[in-house]
Amino acid sequence: MKYPRSALQVFLVAVAILTSGCATTIFTPYTGRITPVIEQLKADRKVDLSRCLVSGNKSIDSILYGMELGRIAQIQGDVDFSVKSYECAMQAIRAADEKATISATNALSHVSAILTNDNALPYRGEGYERVLLHNFQAMNYLFRNDIEGAGVEIRRANREQDEALRRHEEELEEARAEAEKNHFSSSEGAGRVYASYGAMDEIAGKVKNSFQNAYSFYVSGVVYELLKQPNDAYIDYKKALEIRPDNSYLQEDVMRLARVLGMDEELDKLKKAVDVPDATWNDDTSSPGMETGELLLFFEEDFVPQKEEVKIPIPLPSGGIVAVAFPFYGQRWPDASPMWVMEGSDTIGVTEPLCDARALAVKALKEKVPAMVTRQIIRAVAKGIAAKKSKDKFGSLGELSSLLYNYISENADLRSWNTLPAEVQVMRASLPAGKHSLSLEQERTAMFHDIEINIKSGAKTIVRVIRAGNTFKTTEITF
Repeated sequence: MKYPRSALQVFLVAVAILTSGCATTIFTPYTGRITPVIEQLKADRKVDLSRCLVSGNKSIDSILYGMELGRIAQIQGDVDFSVKSYECAMQAIRAADEKATISATNALSHVSAILTNDNALPYRGEGYERVLLHNFQAMNYLFRNDIEGAGVEIRRANREQDEALRRHEEELEEARAEAEKNHFSSSEGAGRVYASYGAMDEIAGKVKNSFQNAYSFYVSGVVYELLKQPNDAYIDYKKALEIRPDNSYLQEDVMRLARVLGMDEELDKLKKAVDVPDATWNDDTSSPGMETGELLLFFEEDFVPQKEEVKIPIPLPSGGIVAVAFPFYGQRWPDASPMWVMEGSDTIGVTEPLCDARALAVKALKEKVPAMVTRQIIRAVAKGIAAKKSKDKFGSLGELSSLLYNYISENADLRSWNTLPAEVQVMRASLPAGKHSLSLEQERTAMFHDIEINIKSGAKTIVRVIRAGNTFKTTEITF
């Protein structure tokens, strides 16, 4: 049988897709591959890092796999493996960003996306993921006692937050131009999609944007303090406070440094802004003659929710309707559950929310809706035209084959960094020097964890607590 030229071209591209090694990525939801790993972590079963997710290391999703492996290693306490994995992800990001023009490989991926779905596009990392990548690498260096290395990463995280905003604005403009060119801006299909995403507005509204988070700015402030750069620490603590104005620890840190730096006018403004008559955090809150040190506790709770798939009917210009798959976050989750830090019957402190990665993920998806809608409608139209031509050329069998392919290939892009913590909380307190037996008890749950820490006079002890399911992992270092 002699196929028409256009059909032959489509066939050749389809063969290229299926033989390029990315067919699994395109047709198998990402969540199906990462979920078993997350379940292992929740059950406190050790993940074999040498074999975990190896198929993705050289795929179009190498950035994502590098981030996942780095986080898995971090949870398991393998800092060296985590550092290497995060660095591989960063190198892959730099390589992707440095491509000034679309290469032949990228061109193929864009054609593949039109013929299949967005999973054919190389994963480049969301803005909030890239920021947290440097944030977590900074934490790796901190727990290696490498303050200079941590300083490099927090500066990269700060730059990344600015770059993420720039990229977002460019993507919006490109989507607007493409939609205008194809007359999608007022189409019924686009309206239906936007209406379907309206249910996520409440969650997305918890954060101003997905590019900035108080956790990264707070870690930055801590590192700058360790580097003896109080001015820079003050600036980043203040940025964190702008994002989380209700966090009392941030309020105290900003006012403490304002006092240290002699910013009397700024201190008065801050007191009025946060409605605090006087700072509860002073340079010396201990009793006379008592030697004290500082405890700084970060609590990273469980895992972010996974994307789900919803199929929305899109009317075609040529007539008929095609169902197009979109990613969304359908589940609702409870508010923050603070952790009480106790010593015997005494309360040392209670953690407060610093970063809701769930809200960042939802916001990031909402921000991508204009570009995603444009691609999806272009895809729906292309598939509709292909189905009509197939019917015209090959009759009912051609139409059936085209419909079957469209059904199999129409999968939502569910990729995202799934091993990120759902939420990060913080607590800061002054304790007498010496050994302390602390009990960590999370409110509204039956979970608790006991730790032993050693507070040194005049020193800062950082404790990182990671909860995976019912398992707690803790790391401690003193500066």
